[in-house]
Amino acid sequence: MRKLLTGNEAVAQGALEAGVDVVSGYPGTPSSEVIPYLVDIVKKNNLKVYAEWSINEKVAFEIGTAVAWAGKRALITMKMAGLNTASDTLINIANKGVKGGMVLYVTDDPGTHAGCTEQDSRFYSLLSFVPILDPSDPMDTKKLVKLAFEISEETQIPVIVRSTTNVAHTTGIVECEEYHDYSSEKSFDFKKDIPGYTTVLADRESQRRMLIEKGSQALKLFEKNNLNPLTKKGKLGVIASGVSWAYLQEIINYFNLDLTTLKIDSENPWPEDKVISFIENVDKILVLEEQEPVVELLLKKTMVNAKKLIPVFGKEDNTLSRVGENNLENISNAVSKLIGKELKFKDKIQINLNEEEAKKPKKGLTFCAGCPHRSTYYIINSAIKKLGFKSNEIIVTGDIGCTSIGVFKPLETLWTEVTMGASIALAYGFNLAGNTKPIIATLGDSTFFHSGIQPLINAVQYNCDLTVVIFDNHWTSMTGFQPNPNTGVDVFGRPTNKINIPSLIRALGIEPITINPFEFEKSIEIMADTVTKKGVKVIISKEECTLQKIRHVNITTYYFIDKEICTKCGLCLKRTSCPAIVFDNGEYYIDKSACTSCGLCAFICPFNAIKKEEK
Repeated sequence: MRKLLTGNEAVAQGALEAGVDVVSGYPGTPSSEVIPYLVDIVKKNNLKVYAEWSINEKVAFEIGTAVAWAGKRALITMKMAGLNTASDTLINIANKGVKGGMVLYVTDDPGTHAGCTEQDSRFYSLLSFVPILDPSDPMDTKKLVKLAFEISEETQIPVIVRSTTNVAHTTGIVECEEYHDYSSEKSFDFKKDIPGYTTVLADRESQRRMLIEKGSQALKLFEKNNLNPLTKKGKLGVIASGVSWAYLQEIINYFNLDLTTLKIDSENPWPEDKVISFIENVDKILVLEEQEPVVELLLKKTMVNAKKLIPVFGKEDNTLSRVGENNLENISNAVSKLIGKELKFKDKIQINLNEEEAKKPKKGLTFCAGCPHRSTYYIINSAIKKLGFKSNEIIVTGDIGCTSIGVFKPLETLWTEVTMGASIALAYGFNLAGNTKPIIATLGDSTFFHSGIQPLINAVQYNCDLTVVIFDNHWTSMTGFQPNPNTGVDVFGRPTNKINIPSLIRALGIEPITINPFEFEKSIEIMADTVTKKGVKVIISKEECTLQKIRHVNITTYYFIDKEICTKCGLCLKRTSCPAIVFDNGEYYIDKSACTSCGLCAFICPFNAIKKEEK
């Protein structure tokens, strides 16, 4: 059966065909779609597969470890930044090994479409000695995920499948097979072995030697499965990995080029013998890969071993950039340099904007219409102003997620946005560095559970003067409305124990204050009163994500602009950037279909020109 799948959906397909038992992860673009797609299949086919969004990536990896130690198959999903969180456990478990198949699916983001820094996860494979597979398209992804489970089970070490944005989000035809449910065939099997499953009593030298040997074993299995295919056609060679391979094939087919090619399915273990065979047949080499020159460096090492040094074009000579993602244009330019002939696509698509469209101002990133986060930041800004401070006098630290949009105009509330949970620790550090004014740390409820609890404990322990504002919208919204411990449902929609944030905070000796972000005057008073007090204070701005709320609550009212009163000052739009407010033909109006009746624009309007009406 053939399906049209994205690379992420192909991961789920491959895992289910491989008989995965447990899937855990933490949502992070560009990897977030794996678990929702898998859950849909599990529900429709009544498969006995467990899946969850874990509290963070380290926990997700440790859940998968226990499953694999017990002889069953586990898939763990995350984005590249999440691998930093899970890396300590990854490196430790690589040395101890697993029994059941354990696959870590991680997506890198060249070009930073998801707003984080560029990071090449292949270095974690080299650091941990864990084999890695690097798919080039959705069909390749499904094939390599299935193979990863087999390799992991046979070698008894985890295997990484590393994708990138343009593979994870690309759609392609995938040949699909039946889903396998091995749950009845595999019973729980975990026996006491203290040296084997602990660090303090482990024979760490033996574990390390064994891990290195397993890399050689994995390479033999890769060769048995015809990975890293070599095609010999001429004296010009191209070695490519990931999505760059797909671009190369399109160029070769379009221009009918004769090139010797080597597809790198795995940078680790490195296919040394096959690379030597490739080198011996060519006079010049072009290396195509996204992000860091990992393949290029390993290739040059092999060239030294083979005692054949020939010209190499790649990232180290700036044929391709180490910044951003590869595409058809920069790959064709690189191939042009290799062959000494310019390659031009005749049917290049031209997009011409008409003059009127070109003149329209570009819209910046903003919150959804009626988002409670917009109102909370407005409340923070208003409280700062009410206290007589300027916006550049009170530090407001930020965090990852929807809350990070608070850095953009017109709010520009946040001064920092680094990693999950960093807002609280940064605020604490600023005080240690000499900050004497009030300071505010902001983060979402999901981020609070992920990595915010620990720095809050640290701040309480040392009695920091700090106000923490938790934006409690009940969901992990930016990555696709995944549930978190505060939501009360799991990925299947089944009820779970809802973890009460105020109770957690009270356990630290703090009485949290809850505000409604749509009660503007009252919330501004509370915020202004709280931030100037000594010690650690926690304010919870509690209101469900609007896009989720409108799915189960019927919004019966909306706001409109009374043109008889409106002076066209534009403050409603300038101070909120709400997408429901439109300026067209010299007039301001509110799109009735987009308005969720939050009322912030009406609160801001100095002329009371914005009024509520029934829809």
